[in-house]
Amino acid sequence: MDPQLSATDEELSSIGFPLGPRKRLGRAIANQKGITEIARKTKSNGPLKAGEYDLFLSHKQVGGGDLAQAIKLQLEIEQPNIKCFLDVDDLNMIHDIEAAVRNSRTFLLLLTEGVLERPFVQKEILAALGANKNIILVHDEKSTPFPSGDLLKNVPPEVQKVLTIKAIPYYRERVFRKLCIEQIQLKLNDEPPSLSPPSSAVPATKTVTFSPPTSAAPSSNATPIKGAGALRAISKVVNKPR
Repeated sequence: MDPQLSATDEELSSIGFPLGPRKRLGRAIANQKGITEIARKTKSNGPLKAGEYDLFLSHKQVGGGDLAQAIKLQLEIEQPNIKCFLDVDDLNMIHDIEAAVRNSRTFLLLLTEGVLERPFVQKEILAALGANKNIILVHDEKSTPFPSGDLLKNVPPEVQKVLTIKAIPYYRERVFRKLCIEQIQLKLNDEPPSLSPPSSAVPATKTVTFSPPTSAAPSSNATPIKGAGALRAISKVVNKPR
């Protein structure tokens, strides 16, 4: 089968590509954009039930609200059937935010300045970890460094576990923003990660050790030669008849 026409009608329909007379074009575009794999990942868990979401967007409103809205909008453009939870768009669930996390297939955390210190965000992270959700981290690199060291002094250790997941970098420039969205799409519905204590919580000190060359190591029976004695010894070696 032609690899450019490998997407099925169901896969194309699930991501908003045309069927009917334009189906061939839709399949070709889907292959070119790498959408076929995205569609298969997205539909792998079947249709959503009532009250379920594909993605929960966890963020800090100050410094991250616009980013959350931008990611949600871009995902909905690229994948029209996706259903995202964003608190400002669904205020009915604010009273039970943990239920919204549990009812979402994937949990996305936006790493912006001070986000891990927010009580609501901590509650959402613990709910996602407790429910063994697939977790995606998106790091706004230009606004804040990756949380570590003193930046975690007010963050409970159980919340810090989420930082063991490799983050997707987010940049405001259009071309890099598109790459970020594609990476998020590919990670949707991945298997939940295996978490270990975060190395970033307590940065390890980089230690470099050097071993002396074996040729430079003195014999155990050798006596160190210093000063004038060393010069005489060198002279004898250099002038030794060959």
